[in-house]
Amino acid sequence: MNRVVPLFLLVSLSTACGGQSSAETNATGGADAGGGAAGSGGTGGTGTGGGGTGGEAGGSGGTPYANVVGECKTDADCTLQNSCCYCDAVPNGVPAPYCEPTPCFADQCSVMGVKEARCIAGQCTVARDCDGSKVTCNALPPDCPAGQVPSVENSCWGECIPSTSCKFVPTCMQCGPGKACVVTEDMGGAQHHCVNPTASCSQGCGCFGDKACISPYTFCVDGVKDGSAVHCECPTC
Repeated sequence: MNRVVPLFLLVSLSTACGGQSSAETNATGGADAGGGAAGSGGTGGTGTGGGGTGGEAGGSGGTPYANVVGECKTDADCTLQNSCCYCDAVPNGVPAPYCEPTPCFADQCSVMGVKEARCIAGQCTVARDCDGSKVTCNALPPDCPAGQVPSVENSCWGECIPSTSCKFVPTCMQCGPGKACVVTEDMGGAQHHCVNPTASCSQGCGCFGDKACISPYTFCVDGVKDGSAVHCECPTC
């Protein structure tokens, strides 16, 4: 016996199947769209890399100047570079190194008590006080590494500083490795100064004297067995 299926039932079943298939297709399309969004996130990573390049540019500020004997003849040849980061004496025209623009309580030269740049033994220096004979406080000097000496502040020991930053040091032994000692002499006695030698000459009147023996200490003597590179004398001072 043949059964007749009503036409409206066939139409309903076909529509239902088609609707389900369409929903699955839409769901798949939504997933694909989500994947596209994830790809956009990767593009954001490129922006981060660009920021890194900017950081390298910021870190490439100027480096501190390295003083050397022969860079000056008088105090007028030197200038004081002063900021929250440093207090240095350099030849005129030397660009200042980069200092992070952050607030500070006081600039470094004020903290150190430095007021001017000096030219001593042919080299610019902040000429800080390292004269231990002025110490009257009941304290021991700090133990400084080679090439540094105790500074003197308010009649007591201060921090360790480079020997080349001193107005003078007790003996040539305090200058440290890689430095040269220049002894200036006048009728009042002798003073020992530490300087950075040039690459081509570290002692002797022949090549060193014209750089270190500046007015009024223009008479050069070498070969003295005291660790000095030269003695610069002023017989009439």
